Amino acid sequence: MFELSEEHRMLKELVAKFVDNELIPLERQVIAREAAGGSAGLTHEEEAPLLEKCQELGLWALDVPEAYGGANLPAVALMAMNEELGRTCVPFTFPPDSPNLHMLIVAANDDQKKRYLEPYAAGLTKSAIAISEPGAGGDPAGRPRGWWRCGCGLLSVGC
Repeated sequence: MFELSEEHRMLKELVAKFVDNELIPLERQVIAREAAGGSAGLTHEEEAPLLEKCQELGLWALDVPEAYGGANLPAVALMAMNEELGRTCVPFTFPPDSPNLHMLIVAANDDQKKRYLEPYAAGLTKSAIAISEPGAGGDPAGRPRGWWRCGCGLLSVGC
C-alpha cells in the first residue's frame, strides 16, 4: 500500500471539491442531452467556465514537465486525481490533453516547441491530431504490417 504525500493529499482534496462543486452539478444536463440522442460531451458554454476554474485553482498542466510550466506530478498523484474525476459521469480531464502534449515533447524540434508546445501547455491554444494511414484510413491498427522506408528516409513498422 502507498500513501500520498501531504501535498498530493491536499491536491486530491481540491480535486474532490472541484468534482463536487463544478462537475457533479452538470451530470443531469449531460445525461439528459445524451438520452435525447445528443452528445455526452460538454458544450462550450459548460466547458469554458470549467477551464477558467482549472486555471484559477492551479489544476492545469498537472503532468506537464516544469520546464513547460507544469506541475510534473508523479503517476501516483495523477492516479489520485483521476480517481476523483471518476466519481462523475461528466466527461472532463484536466487540461491540457496529455497524449498530444507528450507527443510534442518527444517529437517537436526547439522551434516547434516554442511555437506550439509552450502556448498549448499554458492553455492559450488547443490541440488536435489527425491520423490517416495508407490503406487503413483513420484506423492505424488496419495498416499493413512490416518494414518499409518512408519518403523522409525513416524505417517504419506496423503495429
